[in-house]
Amino acid sequence: MGNRRRLTPHVLEVPDAHHGMLVPGPLARSAEVLGRVCTAVEEFVQISWPA
Repeated sequence: MGNRRRLTPHVLEVPDAHHGMLVPGPLARSAEVLGRVCTAVEEFVQISWPA
């Protein structure tokens, strides 16, 4: 096995989104994705740098 690289468990994958986190369909779907991104970042910050 040796030295294996691993990805962080802090990954948010959005199917069909491009680098701007826009997804096909109504703009409301992309807004929902951006909300999920913000929530994931907030959770990461709380875990990484607790108050």
